[in-house]
Amino acid sequence: MSIFGTINKPFTQSMKKQLLSIAIFTTTISTLLAQNDQDVQTKDQVFADDLIVQGSMQVGTDATNGYNFGFDTFVMAENNLRMYFDDTSNSASFAQNDWRFTFNETTNGGANYFSVDDATANTVPFRIDAGAGNNAMRIEAGGNVGIGTADPAVKFQITDGNSPVLRLEQDGSDGFTAQSWDLAGNEANFFIRDVTNGSKLPFRIQPNTPENTLSLRSNGAIGVGTNGPNGNASIHLASTTKGLLINRMTTAQRTTFEGNLSAGLNGMMVFDSEENELYVWNGTAWVSTISASVLSDLETRVAALETVTAASGTDQTPQIFNYQSVIRDNTGSILTNQNIGFQISILQGSNAGASVYTETHSITTSDNGVATFMVGNGALVSGDFTTIDWGSNTHFVQIEADITGGTTYQLVGTSQLISVPYAIHARSADYLSGTSAKSLLKSSDDKTKRIQSLEAEVKELKIMVQQLMSGKQ
Repeated sequence: MSIFGTINKPFTQSMKKQLLSIAIFTTTISTLLAQNDQDVQTKDQVFADDLIVQGSMQVGTDATNGYNFGFDTFVMAENNLRMYFDDTSNSASFAQNDWRFTFNETTNGGANYFSVDDATANTVPFRIDAGAGNNAMRIEAGGNVGIGTADPAVKFQITDGNSPVLRLEQDGSDGFTAQSWDLAGNEANFFIRDVTNGSKLPFRIQPNTPENTLSLRSNGAIGVGTNGPNGNASIHLASTTKGLLINRMTTAQRTTFEGNLSAGLNGMMVFDSEENELYVWNGTAWVSTISASVLSDLETRVAALETVTAASGTDQTPQIFNYQSVIRDNTGSILTNQNIGFQISILQGSNAGASVYTETHSITTSDNGVATFMVGNGALVSGDFTTIDWGSNTHFVQIEADITGGTTYQLVGTSQLISVPYAIHARSADYLSGTSAKSLLKSSDDKTKRIQSLEAEVKELKIMVQQLMSGKQ
């Protein structure tokens, strides 16, 4: 039976309200007393059900009453901000890794940043430093990633106002030598930069380079000017308006380069810019590209010369040969545009043999100090050039000169005539070289010397043909 059983209903409702007010008041007084009592400790609160907050929330030791949230829904307020994600899975078959969001370093003067930390491995796989500009990294809706752009057009795009660059750096941490490369591009060219070695640019492509300038095919063929190089060629050059420019060297440079070559490098080619000839390394020496033809069809060339001679209307082979030299004074300075007196003697048997012919010339040197004249066509001093028997003995040419243009000659030098005048002997010989050269070909086993000897003869042969044709005209 209720204690209020004999009381009327209005009174019962009034009493319930009074008792409820007393209970609320008592609870409030107890809470206030507990907050002011130093012996009463604040306890953690545990909610065994969902907690729904219809409003913003501020968390942290520096959270304040009356905070203005603005549009922020969740605010963390503390001088050491961290958010930890503790995966409590305890079965080996489930993922258990823990993660953390870190906001700035905790030390005085530390860095300002936001990072995603692998708390289990104690690593920082992702970090954003304070001050990073707009669109430092952007992932757009289609999955394209942009660096420096809000609208990447391809899967990965780097945009910058001056030479956007991608660096590949091997830092030496695995024991390999440190090396850095840059891939970059600007209005001048796309290039690869060797950062480690002085930032050299070993590879460049300029804007508007023609299509298929360089094509590397799966069969190993390289196409220059074509996307379909012949599979049997290592390099296929397809242009009809360009040529192949072989490495150019002076004679001295070619001689020095020879020291780097061995027998296994036969076929190496260079162009001698002084001799204007293409040379091929045969494994032991340089060979002019005209030498093979010299050895194979010298008789054909002689026959052609004889045909040209007959067509010229005379059986007389020109009784002359060229001489050309750069003239210097006793200090080594080149004498340009200066009159020089020459005395030429043909000596028989040795460089000190008897003179069978002597003539003089008065020549003015060119702008480069070159003196050129025809031996056999000067002012006669003694002998008969047309009666010299070139095939019966060795002959030497002795050059004397007076750089003042007079006749007080001084000896310049004496050298054996190996090939040039012997071409004159072709009118009565089976070969261009005559008896002496035939003996050389038979007795010498040195192919290189034979090539060099015959090579000089062919050069002279060309000159003689030109002279004959000029005489006919």
